[in-house]
Amino acid sequence: MPAVQPPPVEKNKLLAKENQQFKTIVKLYENKTYKKALKNADSLIKARPDHGETMAMRALIHSGMGKKEEAHADAKKAISLNLNSFLCWHAYGLIHRADRNYAQAIKCYQNALKRETENDKNLVLRDMATLQIQIRDLEGYTETWRRLLKENPRARNNWLCFAIGEHLSGNHTKALDIVDSYLGATEVVDSFETSELYMYRNQLLEESEKYQEALDHLAKVEGSILDKFALKEKRAFFLTKLGRFDEAIKQYEVLLNDNPDNHNYHRGFQAAHQLPADSSEWSDLALKKFTQVYEELKVKFPRSDAVVFFPLHTFKGEQLRKVLDEYARKKIRRGVPSLFQDLKGLYSNEEKLKVVENLFRDYESNLSKSGKFLESDSEKENPDAVMWVKFFLAQHYNFTGDYSVALSLVDEVIKHTPTLVEAYLVKASILKNGGNAETAAEVADYAREMDLADRYLNNEAAKYHFYAGNHEKALKTLGLFTKEGEEPGNYLDDMQCMWYETSLGKSFVRKNDPGMALKKLLLVNKHFEDIIDDQLDFHSYCLRKMTLRSYIHMIRMEDKINSHHYYVRGMKPLLQTYIRLHDDPVKTKEQMEKDKVDAMTEPERKKYLTKKRAEERKKVEAEEKKKAESKGKQPQPESKKKEDNDPVGEKLATVEDKMAEANKYLSILKRHASNLLSVQLLAFDVAIRSKKHLLALQALSKSSSLSPQHPEVHRQTVRFFSEVAKLEMSGVKKEIIEEGKQKFLGGKSLSDFNSEFLQKNKASYSHRVAAADSLLLLDSSKQSEANALFNDLSNARGRKDLKAAKRTLDYFNRVDQKAAETFKSKANQVFALSRDFMNQQQLDALNAKPEASDE
Repeated sequence: MPAVQPPPVEKNKLLAKENQQFKTIVKLYENKTYKKALKNADSLIKARPDHGETMAMRALIHSGMGKKEEAHADAKKAISLNLNSFLCWHAYGLIHRADRNYAQAIKCYQNALKRETENDKNLVLRDMATLQIQIRDLEGYTETWRRLLKENPRARNNWLCFAIGEHLSGNHTKALDIVDSYLGATEVVDSFETSELYMYRNQLLEESEKYQEALDHLAKVEGSILDKFALKEKRAFFLTKLGRFDEAIKQYEVLLNDNPDNHNYHRGFQAAHQLPADSSEWSDLALKKFTQVYEELKVKFPRSDAVVFFPLHTFKGEQLRKVLDEYARKKIRRGVPSLFQDLKGLYSNEEKLKVVENLFRDYESNLSKSGKFLESDSEKENPDAVMWVKFFLAQHYNFTGDYSVALSLVDEVIKHTPTLVEAYLVKASILKNGGNAETAAEVADYAREMDLADRYLNNEAAKYHFYAGNHEKALKTLGLFTKEGEEPGNYLDDMQCMWYETSLGKSFVRKNDPGMALKKLLLVNKHFEDIIDDQLDFHSYCLRKMTLRSYIHMIRMEDKINSHHYYVRGMKPLLQTYIRLHDDPVKTKEQMEKDKVDAMTEPERKKYLTKKRAEERKKVEAEEKKKAESKGKQPQPESKKKEDNDPVGEKLATVEDKMAEANKYLSILKRHASNLLSVQLLAFDVAIRSKKHLLALQALSKSSSLSPQHPEVHRQTVRFFSEVAKLEMSGVKKEIIEEGKQKFLGGKSLSDFNSEFLQKNKASYSHRVAAADSLLLLDSSKQSEANALFNDLSNARGRKDLKAAKRTLDYFNRVDQKAAETFKSKANQVFALSRDFMNQQQLDALNAKPEASDE
C-alpha cells in the first residue's frame, strides 16, 4: 500500500511550532532586538518562503535597522504573497511612515482597514488620522475621527479630534455643536482640562464672529477658567468688537496695569478709543484724543517704553521732536547702547528720519560747545552724554550710508571709552557695509577678545570672519563654545544652527564655490523639513495634555513656517547659485580630465596615460596589501558617522537640470513668501531661463506691484520685452504678453520707457546704472551714453549704490581696462572704505596698519 501523505500545509497558515517562532519574532521586534529578530525571521522564511506575514515582519526589522531598500523589497514581496493580509499592508504603511512618505502610508493603512480585524482597527485608524493631519488632509482626518467616535463615543479624544477636524476645515458651527454635545454628555469637574476646553469653545465662538455669545460664555464659565490673563484679554476684545467702548477701556486699563509694555494691549486700548489701526487715517480730533490718552498713560506709567513707542510712531514734525527729545534724553543719561535699535523703526519714514537726525546733530553741537542738550537748557549734562550721542549718530550714518562720517564718529567714541564693546561692533558693521570685510572681521575679533565668556560676541566675530571668507578662523572661533571633542561645523549642523549654515553658504557663493555653497544652504531646507516633521509627535501629545488652543496655534504656525525669514534667507542664495550654475556650468572631474588630455599632444598624452595607469596599479596593490595585513585581525567597530559621498558638493553643482532643482525650492517660496520682492525677482530669473515666458511675466507683474521703480525690476522689464519681441508667438500666449506690454509700457517703445525711468530716478546712482545696463541691452552702439551714466557718481552712497558701483567696475574690467582704472579712482573718492576701489598703495598701507588699536 502507498504511504499515507500528511495533509498539505495552507499557504498563509503556520504550524504550531512555526507560529510560536513568529510570535518570538514579533516580541523581539517590539523590544528592538533587531539582530535576533532578523535571524529568527530568516530561519522561518527559509522553512516557509510563502508566508507573507513573516516576510512583512522582516521588512519591519530591516526598516528598524535603517536598511530601506531591503525593507521595501520585503514589504512588496509580502503583499504579493498575501494580498489580503492586514499585517502585510499595515507593515508597508509603517515603513512608508518611517520614510516620511505619509501619503503612501495612508494608502497602505486604508488597504489594511479593508482587511481589518476588530482588535487592530482602532489602532490603525488613530495612526492614519495622525498622518492625515500631518499632510493636512482635513477631510480624511475628520472622517477618520467620525468613524472612531462612532466606534467609541465614550473616549474624550474622539470627540475633540472630530471637533478639531471640523474647526480646521472652517466648519466652526459644526465644531461648536460637537464640543457642546461632549460637554452635555460629560460630568464637568473644574480642572485644567475643563478650563482649556471652555477656552477652546470660546475660540470657536470668536472665529464664528459670535462676539456677544462668546462674551456671555466667558461670564458663565469665569469661575472655571484658570488662564486669567486670557480671560481678561478676550473680554476686552469682545467688548470692543460689540461697540461697548467704555467697558472695553476699563478692561484694557486693568490689563495695562498688569503689563504696561504689552503692545497688543496698547493696540486694543486705541481700538477701544475708536482710533483706526492706521494712524495716517486719523483726523485732527482723533490725534487730539490719542495725545490726551497717552499723556495720561505717561503720568501713570512713567517707566514704560511702550507708552512712548506709540506716540513716536504716530506723531510728526515738532510734535514728534518734542516726544523724541524727552525719550532720547532719558536713554542717553542712562547710557543705553540700544537706543538706535529702539528708534530704527522710525527710519522707514523719510520725514521722521530727518527729525531724528536733526535732533541728534543739535545734541552733538550743543553738548560739544556748552555741555547741554539744547541751548535753552539750564543744567549741564554728564560729560559722557556727548559720547552716547556720537555713538547713536555713528549708527545713524551707518544706516543712511555715510560710512566715512560714521567711522569718524565711532572712532571718537572708542577714543573716549576704549572699553565699550558695542562701539567695536558698530565699527565692524560700518567697515563691512563700507566694503572692507577683512578689517571688519579684525575689529569684531578684537571686541570678542574683550570678553571671552560672551557667546554673542563670539558668534558676531564668527559672522564677520565668514563674510570676509576666513572660514577656518570662523570655525575655530565657534569651536570655543561648541561641544568639546566634536568638529564645530558638524556639531552646529546637528544643532540646526541655521545662521551658521547661511553665513557659510553665502561665503562660499562669494568665493565662487557653488558645490560647497549648495551643500551648506540645502541644510537649511532640511532643517525646516525636520521642523515640519517634528510636529508628528505633538498631534497626540497636545490632545493628551488638553492644550487645544496651543495645538491649533501650532498647526497654523507650521502651515506658514516656510515664510520664516531664516528660510527665505537661506533659500535666496541657494537659488542664486543655481541660476549662476545655469549661466556658467562647472565641469565634473571627468570632464576636466578629458579636456586636459584632449589639449595634449600625442606624445604627451601617451606619457600621461602611462603614468596614470601606473598610479592606479600602485593604488590597487596598496589596497590589497592592506587587506592582507588586516586578515585575521579583530575588525574595528564601525564609526557611527555617516559617510559623505559628496564631500565638496561636486554632484550637487553638476546636476543636469539646474532650473528644475531651483524650481523645487522656488515653488515653496512662491507659496509662502510671494509678498517679498526678492522672491519675485528670483522667480523671474528662473522662469526666463526656463523659457517659461508667461511665468516670467507673472513674476514681473508681482514685483512691479511691490516696487515699480526698483532698479532690478526695470532691468527685468526691459530684458523681458526685448526678448519676447524676437519670438514668434500666436494664440493665447501672444494675447497675454501683448496685454502685459500695454500695461508696462503704455504704448511707449522700450527706449522711451528706459529714458522715462532714468528721468524719474536720475538722483539715484543704482537707478542710473540700471538705465545704463538697459540702454546697452537695447542698443550696444550707445556705449558713450552708457559710460556717462556709469561714471556719474554724484549722490552715490549706501550699500545699494556701492553694489551698483562694483557691478560697474566688473563691467569695465570686461570691456575696457583703462576705463576701469579711471572709474576705480573716481569710486575711491566716493566709497573710501571699500577695498574694491583702493589702489595697491592704499591696500598695502591698510594691511600694514594694526586694527582695533584706536584707544
